[in-house]
Amino acid sequence: MPYFTFSTLGDTDHEEYCFSDNTPDGIDIRAYRLSKGLAMGTDYPADSGEVRLRLGEDYPGLKRASFIGNTGGFLAFDRKTADVILSHNVGRVERLPFVLLDHKGRLYSRDYVFLNPLERVDCLNLDLSVVRRAKDGEIRDIKKLVLKAVATPELDLFRLGERPRIYLFSSVLVAALKAVKITNVVFTPVELR
Repeated sequence: MPYFTFSTLGDTDHEEYCFSDNTPDGIDIRAYRLSKGLAMGTDYPADSGEVRLRLGEDYPGLKRASFIGNTGGFLAFDRKTADVILSHNVGRVERLPFVLLDHKGRLYSRDYVFLNPLERVDCLNLDLSVVRRAKDGEIRDIKKLVLKAVATPELDLFRLGERPRIYLFSSVLVAALKAVKITNVVFTPVELR
């Protein structure tokens, strides 16, 4: 099954869309779990009003989109889009509501959720991919991403095990999202070998 990577920056050609370069308030130091695929569980506040994501002051866009582009590596979708995603074979995914604040800190929307996919799959084809490693051997950057065709799961959404900030969406899920005309998303096809 073909897969696509997903850019959490959103469609940067459309500056009118909402964008955040902030860390969500209410979970602060635990926010890294959303970008790494670590479960929030009971550490996530039960009252969704406690978690707030403020739009970036240097980004004037106020148009709401299906996805809120961000620098934190979070999947921040509107509820309708999240429903479409969760109706597919996505394995374990946390759905975590939050409040979107405008640039001045005022309530802008309660219609968004973080999706935190917990499924990680080691399927990077190291022989054909081009990676940059840290001194400790950890993969820091992937210049060319090639997946092992035999190692990819039958999931429609998962994280690359070797680099969990990389989200992989199946062609089935991408087609379903395009059918409902989602906005502010960028998918890039990935080579399978």
